[in-house]
Amino acid sequence: MYKKILRMICSVVGHKWYYKDYTGWMENNGEKYYFEASRNCLLYNENQYFTDEWKSNEKSKYDIEKDSQSSKFSNHH
Repeated sequence: MYKKILRMICSVVGHKWYYKDYTGWMENNGEKYYFEASRNCLLYNENQYFTDEWKSNEKSKYDIEKDSQSSKFSNHH
């Protein structure tokens, strides 16, 4: 019930996203990193990852950049 209320709030006022940039990162073997960016909604606690588009997912174990390095943005979707 609590998550439904938060989801409704986000649909009305927009998500409060915290972004992390992984564009300069690569895997240990030199290949491209698992995703280019991540974002987390402060209100709804939704995690999304960007490769070619934003996709929702559980928090990835590869999302390791410190929260203090996040950037805050607010938008509707």
